[in-house]
Parts: sequence; C-alpha cells; structure tokens
Amino acid sequence: MSGGGGESDQREGPIGVDGLDLPSILAGLDADDPETRREAVTTIRAVVEDRPAACAPTVPKLRALLERSEIDYRDQIIACLAALAADSPTDVAPSTAEIVSFAASTSSSEARTTAFRCLGAIATRRPSAVVEHVETLVAAVGAEPDERGLTLLSQLARTHPNAVFPAISVLVTALESDAVEVRVVAARTIARVAAGDGTVVDHTRVRARLHERLADDEPTVRRNACLALGYGGAFEARERLETVARTDPDVTVRNCASWAVAEFEDRDPDAESEPGSDTDTDLGLVSDVDSRSRVRSDPSLPSPFRAESDRRSELELE
Repeated sequence: MSGGGGESDQREGPIGVDGLDLPSILAGLDADDPETRREAVTTIRAVVEDRPAACAPTVPKLRALLERSEIDYRDQIIACLAALAADSPTDVAPSTAEIVSFAASTSSSEARTTAFRCLGAIATRRPSAVVEHVETLVAAVGAEPDERGLTLLSQLARTHPNAVFPAISVLVTALESDAVEVRVVAARTIARVAAGDGTVVDHTRVRARLHERLADDEPTVRRNACLALGYGGAFEARERLETVARTDPDVTVRNCASWAVAEFEDRDPDAESEPGSDTDTDLGLVSDVDSRSRVRSDPSLPSPFRAESDRRSELELE
C-alpha cells in the first residue's frame, strides 16, 4: 500500500485547527446568505461530538444565531452548544441566558430537552450562571415537565436550594406523574430545597403530596418524602412516619423516617404554628434564608442514611 493517502490528503485545502477549515466555518456563520450560515452549522453539527475542542471558537457565533427566532434550524444550534458544553462547560457558560431563553420559547420538546442537557453541563462547573436565570428556567421546565428539566432543577438545588424555591409548584405537580423517573427527581429536589429552607413544606398541597408519596412504589421517592417532611417540621406526619420507620420494606426508607421523627423530637411542637388553608406560604416566595443545606452546615444532625448494618447508604440529597 502506498503512502499517498492519510496525512497528505488531510492537509489539502485551507485547514485550520485539528483538520477543520475553521476560518471558513466562522466566515460561514457570519455570512449574509442564510444557506451559507445553515451549511456552516450543519458542518459543525457533523463533527462537534468527536472534535468539540476544535469547534470551541464557534460558540459566540452560535450564540448569536440562537437568538434569531426566525431561524428554523435552531435545534441544530442548541445540539452543537450542548456537545460543546459537555466538553468545556466554561466556554459555553457565557451563553447561558440565550440557552435559557431558547428553552423557554421553543415549541420542540426534543430541543427543549437538549437545552436542559446543555444547561446541566454548564451547571456542573458554573451553577451560579444558571441560577441567575432560575425564574425563566422554572417557566421552561413547567411548560412540559420532563426528567431532564427536573434533573437540572435538582442539580441546582444541590448548591442553591433556596434559589429553586419558586419551582415548588412544578415539583409538586411532578410528584403526581405516572413516570417513576419523574417522581424520583421531583421528590429528591423537594427534599434538597427543604434542607435549605423547611418552609417550602408549609404549603398544605406540598405536605399532602409528600404524605401520599410515603406509600409510593419506588423507595427513592418514599425516602425523600420522609426527608422533606422532616426538614419541613411536618409534625402532623409524625404518626405516619413512625409507622413507616417500623414497617417499610426498604431499610433506607425506615432510616429516613426514623431520622424525621428524631427531627421532630429536637423541636418544640408547641412553638410551631401549624399552617392552615388560610395561612399557606406563597409558592412563588423566594426565601432569604442562607442557601447552605443543613446537611452540610450542621454536622451534628443525625444521619438518616446509616443502614441497620452500620454501613452508610447512598445520600439521596447529595
């Protein structure tokens, strides 16, 4: 076999970074001709999964195109940005506002899910960049709650639980989903928010749904319901939680229920005003309480996550 292929062929033409004609691609993204711009995006989409670093310089121009609502291939643009964010979240982080806006405005469920995936990648390194747009993000997730959008909220609640407070109505609705994956993420997120601010459980609808989830078929949902009720000081659930602590077939659920009961014992129920239908917390209220989770800030808290064999089981809030 002759040596005429491979390397010599790859060097033909105006080659840029990593074998790509990057200057031509960048020029195409700036072109006045719509078809030239589309072709440039198509080229990026074809190679970005395998060569994201080489395509990184296209991010600012892709962001500018994403803002143009008249473009009918923005689903391809968001797919490019998602692939780039998976490789280098910090490079795509400056585009967060545009990505959130796209997620809130697109009529495509698939494209919205891709946008959530992109934002999730950004949040792994720059959660504060996404949290800045939480109000718009909550509206986007609420438009059609799915596992990816709820997972993004859960991810943000890990580091900024109070910022996710406005999403509680969406999360409670998701607790009623027939899809177990959706209920799992919703329950976990509510527990994380409650760990930062227990007043999220003050609303009667929130408490009612959490009570129902104590009987969910999925153990992960049940144990996070226990945690949320414990963090929220839902004293009226004590008897039910005591029963769960004795009888639930899953050891981690029993331990979480026991922890919640212990939390009640550390408080003075007489000093607590039980919420009624006329004193419900506004679901849109954003709390000013420090956003650090009590799981992190108070190491003296009893752990609901130690199995009966004294092995530490998985921490759902983490």
